[in-house]
Amino acid sequence: MRLSFKSSLSQLLIEYIKKGKVSALHDLFINKPALAHCRIVDSKSHERTLLHIVTDWPGHYPHHVEVIHLLASFQVDINAPFVGPHKETALHWAASNNDVLAIEALLKNGANIEARGGVFYNGTALTNARIFGQWKAAKKLIDYHAKTTIHDEAALGLTDKLTERLATEPITQDECNIAFWNACHGGQLDSAIHLKDAGANIHWIPSWEHQSSYDLALKSGNKLLVDWLRNHHVQSATKFK
Repeated sequence: MRLSFKSSLSQLLIEYIKKGKVSALHDLFINKPALAHCRIVDSKSHERTLLHIVTDWPGHYPHHVEVIHLLASFQVDINAPFVGPHKETALHWAASNNDVLAIEALLKNGANIEARGGVFYNGTALTNARIFGQWKAAKKLIDYHAKTTIHDEAALGLTDKLTERLATEPITQDECNIAFWNACHGGQLDSAIHLKDAGANIHWIPSWEHQSSYDLALKSGNKLLVDWLRNHHVQSATKFK
């Protein structure tokens, strides 16, 4: 079932979800179970499920965990992707919002933690959490054994995994540079030291975002990392404009 975003029924469903009206939703679904499975279609023909609505930005809606469990009880597809320029699942959206409770509820109801389709690099929910700096979400996904890349390990301070990877796998210069940048994004001094020792260019600035590792460290709030970078003569990207 597809419903126009502008339809009164779509607006009613969205209102009930975002206001946490679980009983009202339950009554709607009992009377018409297909509604739980509906896709809401916007003016660009992009489609999202009700699970996308409950995990939509900014997330953390009232009683959202109960809404997720209610939808799951009607056997909706927990891993249904967004239809549009990406294929993100509700888990991607929960991770992007740092919504740990929604992440847990989705995973307990069968969400695929490794589902790809993310707006960045066709990545997973963990990719979204890292890129958006949603560290509680990232750590919760790690608790549920999400697979990690060198960039996740650097940003989250998973130094055991990082050092093992550096010792056993060939890492390109670009990967090393980006991982160092991510270490500073996550405020992880130990990761930064390991990657510098592995040959990272600590002065590298990405083409897609004019921020140096020093700029990211400042945002992270880790004074020890900031001081370490300063001692290694790493400067803000604004110096190079």
